[in-house]
Amino acid sequence: MKTLLLFSLLALLSMKTTQAQSERYATFMIQNMARLDSATTTADFQNAANNFERIANAEKDQWQPYYHAAYALCMQSFNVKDKGEVDGIADKADGLVAMAESLSPKNAEIMTLKAMLLQSRMSVDMSR
Repeated sequence: MKTLLLFSLLALLSMKTTQAQSERYATFMIQNMARLDSATTTADFQNAANNFERIANAEKDQWQPYYHAAYALCMQSFNVKDKGEVDGIADKADGLVAMAESLSPKNAEIMTLKAMLLQSRMSVDMSR
């Protein structure tokens, strides 16, 4: 009887912890998507990318934080003044896209982001 009660209590605590983590994840994602949506400068985009990357490091089984971090970097690459920085930014974004794609293969949003990154690379030199 004690074993059953103890097991039930542990199961309940485990579910409660998982629910709290899911709520925190959703809250952080919503907050950072709002920041990304209002970003206008390269520093804003970099901060958003850093925030999403931190979330991705905590939630390694979710593709969305990797995607949004890569998207923020992609937008940063379009807004950077020194076109010599674009390739480095796009390289970092490509790594994040690869992580997102490994978690969600054949995802149309990820494919679109890949195309946007290729476009940002072409903006440096159209002969590429």
